[in-house]
Amino acid sequence: MPVFMMMQKMGLYNTYTGVILTILATSMAFPILLMRSFFDSVPFAMEEAAAIDGCSRFMALIRVIIPMTLPGIPFERNGSQRLIGNRGVPVQAKLHDLLLPV
Repeated sequence: MPVFMMMQKMGLYNTYTGVILTILATSMAFPILLMRSFFDSVPFAMEEAAAIDGCSRFMALIRVIIPMTLPGIPFERNGSQRLIGNRGVPVQAKLHDLLLPV
């Protein structure tokens, strides 16, 4: 189903929320696939060791798994989004810059 028709049925046509959801849905698929490999690289023995030490699953995630996958998680200090330009050169753009044409 085209995005236009989905947004129209959900009442999000011609709204900022609809634009934001569309951008998120189209731009998050590839990073999630990339991050999966980082999370799969953490040995299960580390999670078991955290459980033996008394960590819950959530604490093991926060204290063991995420610190081991930090090299794969991109961070931005100023809260802006990184976009790739036409020639593969990273270009910074804030969210309001993306929504102005709408």
